[in-house]
Amino acid sequence: INMTPESTTAAEHTDKKTVFIVDDDTASLNIYAAILTRTYNVEVFTHAEDALQHFRANKPSLIISDLAMAGMDGLTLRRHLSNLEGGDTVPFIFLGNTASIAHERYVTQAGID
Repeated sequence: INMTPESTTAAEHTDKKTVFIVDDDTASLNIYAAILTRTYNVEVFTHAEDALQHFRANKPSLIISDLAMAGMDGLTLRRHLSNLEGGDTVPFIFLGNTASIAHERYVTQAGID
């Protein structure tokens, strides 16, 4: 789904950098997209697998992903992207809503800052 406003001209659209937002919570996707749409071409995905497939055709400037999702989680998405050409150079921001010790260890062991 592309959340770029319809009022954006083609020239403005191509000047914007693309951001992928990946989250299985559609309410969160809508909030993030609403915030970022004025500055970026925002493409949202409710499944990490879809973002991974789309990455091959349209490499974004930034990926924002929920860490814990049904199916492929954000960490697995990041690992798969790192194996693709140019995938290890795209900045990646993880989102999470838990602050438990177990969650913190998981993130640290994965090498996430």
